[in-house]
Amino acid sequence: MNKRTIRYVLAATAAAVVSAPLIWQARSAQSAAPAPAPQQSSLPQADLPPATRPAPMDPDKVLATAGDVRVTGADFEAVIANVPPQYSARLNDPTVRKGLLDQIIRVKLLAEEAERRKIDQKPDVRRQLEMQREQTLTNALAQDLQGSSDATDHAYFDANKSSFDDVKARHILIRTPESPVPVGAGKKPLSDADAKAKAEQIEAQLKKGGDFAAIAKAESDDVSSGVKGGDLGTFSPWKMDPTFSKATLGLQKNQISEPVKTQFGYHIIQLLDDTPKSYDQAKGEVGQARWSALVSELGEKNKTQYNPEFFGNAPATRPVGTGQAQPVVSQNKG
Repeated sequence: MNKRTIRYVLAATAAAVVSAPLIWQARSAQSAAPAPAPQQSSLPQADLPPATRPAPMDPDKVLATAGDVRVTGADFEAVIANVPPQYSARLNDPTVRKGLLDQIIRVKLLAEEAERRKIDQKPDVRRQLEMQREQTLTNALAQDLQGSSDATDHAYFDANKSSFDDVKARHILIRTPESPVPVGAGKKPLSDADAKAKAEQIEAQLKKGGDFAAIAKAESDDVSSGVKGGDLGTFSPWKMDPTFSKATLGLQKNQISEPVKTQFGYHIIQLLDDTPKSYDQAKGEVGQARWSALVSELGEKNKTQYNPEFFGNAPATRPVGTGQAQPVVSQNKG
């Protein structure tokens, strides 16, 4: 079992080791004192440690040994990386530090024993190890993209300014067969051609002066925004489906779009307002936006091919999920 896998396993338990003293204190306080008033913490505020993490360690420094097994500063840093900030000060407690070292040693010894018994060669275990490796690499990539320098972030913002605007829009969605949006109560599923035809009819109706809000309430398959007349509130375009965002930003204020197809179906969009942001206003979003853009790009370049037998009746192709907000459910993820 390699070092990366061992650290992955340890990271999952580190928070429990560090928080154990606080949990014990809280339970002791509950047993020794009257029940606290409703909505009050049973742990006095004075007992909460300040969020002070220990200074970084020399990665090559040996902190503990057991036979041939060594725990280095790099091992320790990898484990405490996932400790919640509220428990940071506990990392300076000698008892907690010893508990973490013991945990690391225990896992390393058990991992060596598993390898001696060739557990790591079992097909199911090998696949789990590979999935852990893939997850670790994914997390590292996300941290790398979201932890760039200010100069890099500023350059990305300058190249994608409109993606960070405060946009107000509303839409009407007509779902297609491959859409993850459920068929509405009392509605029949439409073929792609029928969904497009219906969207075109709604577009024509709106451009003749139809009431957008009333039609959205009656026809939109995005129920959450439909009940609000199609209103999606205020959002940053980078948080939405890329095709949806591009179409929205291409509109003039109050202009109504032609049917725009995304993975959810056909949208008729109306831009209500578009307020640009400065870099200082948007810089907290840049790292996340860069990550979302990469996920979307990879999804567009690599269409997923599904085995229909697995689903019973699945679409032939569909983009890998973007990890972004879905306009049809009006969610804006940060």
